[in-house]
Amino acid sequence: MKEFMELDNIHAFVKVARLTNIIIKFKNFLFAQHFSFLFYIDVSKLSNSERMILYRAVGDKIVEIKDIRKVSTLVDFVSQQTGQ
Repeated sequence: MKEFMELDNIHAFVKVARLTNIIIKFKNFLFAQHFSFLFYIDVSKLSNSERMILYRAVGDKIVEIKDIRKVSTLVDFVSQQTGQ
């Protein structure tokens, strides 16, 4: 189980993001993991200028996720993907 901690301040998110190797972008959210905590910010709540500051500060670490699937095993995942 993980704790999800919402940050609404871009400067606080940048502090955490600088401690991580990658930042996950899924829909309107950016996630940065530090130890067992998952910090996130909802970019749709930010102004355009705040978004620009945030993306300039950590944009090189952002990996955009197309889809998330929950499966029990790698075999189940492959079976779903190949239709077998």
